[in-house]
Amino acid sequence: MAGGGDAPALKLSDVFTLVGISLLLGTFIMQVWVDPVSLRMDESYTKISSLSDGDVISAEVSVVNQSEVSFLVYLDEEVVYESEVIILEGDDESFEYEVEESGDYLVEVVSKDSDGDVLVDFDRKMMLDKAVYLVGALMLGFGLYKRKEEMEAEANVLDADLDLE
Repeated sequence: MAGGGDAPALKLSDVFTLVGISLLLGTFIMQVWVDPVSLRMDESYTKISSLSDGDVISAEVSVVNQSEVSFLVYLDEEVVYESEVIILEGDDESFEYEVEESGDYLVEVVSKDSDGDVLVDFDRKMMLDKAVYLVGALMLGFGLYKRKEEMEAEANVLDADLDLE
């Protein structure tokens, strides 16, 4: 160690348990923690993502005052979905588009008359995002299993004091 001291070796069960818990918590936080983005009048909010067919793009928009809001989805600089709606003061509006062809999609949301908030979400058909949960759970399970084995092995150790007089 840097300070000149020593420490006992870290047990394999502790490593797997810590990594498994970190994967589970980190993935959960990254997937759930989505903040709405401020939408300024006459400025567009854009987001790009690589999507597969069957994925769903959804957006929820809220405005301060009555406003006309446009929701556009582009594939290779070509508009594949367009929706314009007037949102009343204090109301929310949801937009949804199901992807029919794989590619890089650009989502654009424009509020023409008012400031507001926008939340864009991509719901993927393929569950690759969820595979990290499985890896984390397997690592955590293996770590707990190894811990149980280590504790049983320690319980079976017999200590004896020998008096050799």
